[in-house]
Amino acid sequence: MLILKKLFFIFFVNIIITLSIYCNTLNDILDKYIRFNNWAEAKTKLEEYIKQNPTDSYAYSLYAGTLNELKLYDEVIISLKNAINYENSVEKKGELYFNLGNAYYNKNSKEVSLEMYAKSIELNKTIASPYYMIGLIYYNNNQIDKCIENWKKYINLSTNSQKNNQLKEVIAKFEQDIEEKRVAEEKRVAEEKRVAEEKRIAEEKRIAEEKRIAEEKRIAEEKRIAEEKRIAEEKRIAEEKRIAEEKLIAEEKRLKEEQERIKREQLLNSLKEELQSEKKDSKSLEDYKIKKKKSNTELEEIQ
Repeated sequence: MLILKKLFFIFFVNIIITLSIYCNTLNDILDKYIRFNNWAEAKTKLEEYIKQNPTDSYAYSLYAGTLNELKLYDEVIISLKNAINYENSVEKKGELYFNLGNAYYNKNSKEVSLEMYAKSIELNKTIASPYYMIGLIYYNNNQIDKCIENWKKYINLSTNSQKNNQLKEVIAKFEQDIEEKRVAEEKRVAEEKRVAEEKRIAEEKRIAEEKRIAEEKRIAEEKRIAEEKRIAEEKRIAEEKRIAEEKLIAEEKRLKEEQERIKREQLLNSLKEELQSEKKDSKSLEDYKIKKKKSNTELEEIQ
């Protein structure tokens, strides 16, 4: 706000010099009221003057400056627009657009003020102050690059060596901060990339290790299944052999028993025949006993 007051002061000085040439009545208002900061009375006198001189661009400019001191920013804007409409000089219109930008700045309409400053520069290529205000707006928006760009343009056009030196120091500090931030950002990005690469490599190793373990488990499982199948097959073959062996033994036993049964039947039949024959035969009792003994012996062998 102090900067804007200084800018308006410069604006008033220019008006005073101009009015001293063109208008004795406005000079009286300057000498009696404005010079002594009697803004309310100056406002009244300027309004009376403008009623009689409705196309006087300088009067509107002076009136706008007075309204600005009274913080009547909406009326400042109206007065400056009137001044612009009645101003014939392109360069002067550029100065008035600058003051109009300041009025919008005071109303916190930063976007509109930027448009007014741009119009001021378009009409007056030698005016420095709009570049300073544009830089200030960008500074407040934390757009430091654009701030520096406009303040450098201000320094190139301004003749205020003290302010220029101050701005150069500020710009140097900004540029140093920007460079430090750039270096820090590069380091941060490089570190993020390094960490990301380490994570990627670690993840690839983890996946490869999981695949290796899974493959080992698969092979081990295949071996286990194959071994189980082998053992089961061996058991099946052994069981089949055991069953076949048991069947063979049972069959041999059955055949042997069948043969023994047949022998017994044959022997019994033979004995029956002999007994029947002995009843008819008139052999001695001694022969009969010998045969009987032999028959008993054969029966015991069969059993």
